[in-house]
Amino acid sequence: MGFVLFVGYATLFILAALFAYMIGSILYVYVVAPNLGLTIDLRKLGEWAVVTGATDGIGKCYAIELAKRGLNVLILGRNTERLKNASDEIKNAAPNVEVDTMEVDFAHADLKKYKSIQEKLKTIDVGVLVNNVGMSYDYPEYLDKVDLEFLLNLINVNCVSTVLLTRIAIEQMLPKKRGAIVNVSSSLASFRTAFLTTYSASKAFVRVFTLSLLQEYGKSGIHIQCVSPFYVVSKMSKIRKASFFIPTPETYAKSAVRTIGLTRDTNGSVAHSVLGSLTSLVLPRIMSYYTSKHMKAIRDAYLKKNNKIK
Repeated sequence: MGFVLFVGYATLFILAALFAYMIGSILYVYVVAPNLGLTIDLRKLGEWAVVTGATDGIGKCYAIELAKRGLNVLILGRNTERLKNASDEIKNAAPNVEVDTMEVDFAHADLKKYKSIQEKLKTIDVGVLVNNVGMSYDYPEYLDKVDLEFLLNLINVNCVSTVLLTRIAIEQMLPKKRGAIVNVSSSLASFRTAFLTTYSASKAFVRVFTLSLLQEYGKSGIHIQCVSPFYVVSKMSKIRKASFFIPTPETYAKSAVRTIGLTRDTNGSVAHSVLGSLTSLVLPRIMSYYTSKHMKAIRDAYLKKNNKIK
């Protein structure tokens, strides 16, 4: 009995110590470092920021925040009208910076298109790259029922674009020994998620790719960061009402941009970092079970609402 109590107390102590360390890390990144002026001046990394998927949501808000910090911004997206609207918003938020646009459909981009992006980036001093563009399912579904073309497009958008844009940008940053590459993953990358199988796997790819880059280029002078958000108010999440744990993209991006250079692996905001810390203390199998159960419930509700249940 004494041994069992010892093991129990030891386990509680270890969990408490881990949680205290996590909370301390969160306070440092979001409270201590900013108040002590330890955040980096992004303008010293280069004159331009390049942001993919920047016509709405987190991507657009990243572009706005980077522009407010004095960086010129090149935004990439697939829709000309939405690119113009986003460009106008950025100019209104930061009138003194340049804003350029480039139309790219990452779902169907071929090597020629990526070569054109490469040539474009050679004409500007790229200091920050934010690989934000992403796509997910319309609703959770079994893999065998998901369209083949959709799956190919998802992998092209979520994985291929991240690899090739990083390759293009890092080639320019290495000789200067400065720059920042921010790859947006997802909290779902941390555990198995049934019914969003390919999406969660693609975001796990982004995470491992980014953390592996850190091993390659950790001493190059380039800040490499993986950002893994939980839910935010967006078209992709289909959530319209903000709360403490579900921020607006504006609130989230403002917080996430501050973490560049402070941490290499982040959930991007105080609330999401708390969620990340809590979920990391739960056994992966348990997290996967409840996440998959939640996705199944969303699937069934969607199909019922749309009269698609067979």
